[in-house]
Amino acid sequence: MRDGGLKFKGHLCFQSEWAGFDEIRLINVIIGRNNCGKSCLLDLIELVATEKDMKPTSIQYAYSAKLDEQAMRQAFHESSSAGKLGGNHWERHGAQLVGVPIYWERTSNDQCLNFEGDIFDG
Repeated sequence: MRDGGLKFKGHLCFQSEWAGFDEIRLINVIIGRNNCGKSCLLDLIELVATEKDMKPTSIQYAYSAKLDEQAMRQAFHESSSAGKLGGNHWERHGAQLVGVPIYWERTSNDQCLNFEGDIFDG
């Protein structure tokens, strides 16, 4: 998954409001006044990217993206059809998830993954 969004709250100047990126691209520009949290935002991104200290903390992270075909093909192989999933794993499951928006949030001790959309209806 590429070009997802990443937001934080519960840390220094980002205590109660979500702050971050609606989309993360190969090149991102951060603009703001002095002492508005630009460096803090970069520190939080480094923390998530390197997983240096992911112990329970008061910092909340939220990530959003759309599932892409490359990621789904890695998880649901065309040549697989055995197991509990049944049917051709790619055609019956993986292909159905391409383009589906997801939202994942990490709170102090809780992790949650939500699929948005109607892929599970019917």
